[in-house]
Amino acid sequence: MDRVLQALAQRLEPHLRRSDRAVRLGGEEFALLLPETPLPQALRLAERLRRAVEAMAVPPVARITASFGVAEARPTDTPLTLLRRADEAMYRAKHRGKNRVEAAPK
Repeated sequence: MDRVLQALAQRLEPHLRRSDRAVRLGGEEFALLLPETPLPQALRLAERLRRAVEAMAVPPVARITASFGVAEARPTDTPLTLLRRADEAMYRAKHRGKNRVEAAPK
């Protein structure tokens, strides 16, 4: 599992700008912080990352997939409410078949 997580982190890095941050929340969950990134652009990035992860090969793991939940900050959001909305969208992606990108309601 550690090899997969390290490979995943290396795969994410080239897709992120200097102002972006990828943080591991625990287990197999990561959060990407994309300041000043509008929702449509964040969704396109999540889809590019999803495809990049799906193309990874880290033997002996046969297949790696990723489910993404994307949320755009609202003026009333706190860091916790923003994370909660993104987390709910990610769980929607998992329940709808995994290996997908879902947006949180605006």
